[in-house]
Amino acid sequence: MSEAPAPHRATARRTRAYSRPTREAALLLGEMIRAARIERAMSVKDLGERIGVSRDLMQRIEQGDLRVGLGVAFEAAAVVGVPLFAADPSRLASERAHLKDKLSLLPKAVHKRASEVKDAF
Repeated sequence: MSEAPAPHRATARRTRAYSRPTREAALLLGEMIRAARIERAMSVKDLGERIGVSRDLMQRIEQGDLRVGLGVAFEAAAVVGVPLFAADPSRLASERAHLKDKLSLLPKAVHKRASEVKDAF
């Protein structure tokens, strides 16, 4: 006796809602990458090959698609010279050191406060 095949389940893709500033930032980064790529006379395919992704994924980066991995978008920006966080890339290390010092002074974790006890009889 053979088992019946498992029923096919349609997997619904969950849509994530992003805030307007997040969408605007992704669009800005994509447009900056596109402009820098064109200024360097690189095709979408060339930049994609340089960072190890497909032409389609490169187009999604330039269109500000928020489903693209952050590392891939940052790598595309770095390759074409789009500054990330600081105009001078050498400042990134000092910025990280500053934030590391700041984080060392803050609590390691944030826990939700317990609800206040209402004991007024």
